[in-house]
Amino acid sequence: MQFYQRRGFRLSTVRCGAVDETRRTLKPDIPDGGYYKVPIRDEIEFELEFERDLEPA
Repeated sequence: MQFYQRRGFRLSTVRCGAVDETRRTLKPDIPDGGYYKVPIRDEIEFELEFERDLEPA
């Protein structure tokens, strides 16, 4: 999360249980845990907004 936040991304959505569902239905090879045995359950989405040039070209 720190990687994206330092680059200006903002947390936009958390889908609780999304990885559990994907593991059950589409991709059973997704591991149950990550580094330090932290459970992998939810999907976190970040977004980066770009500034628009409001003046006509």
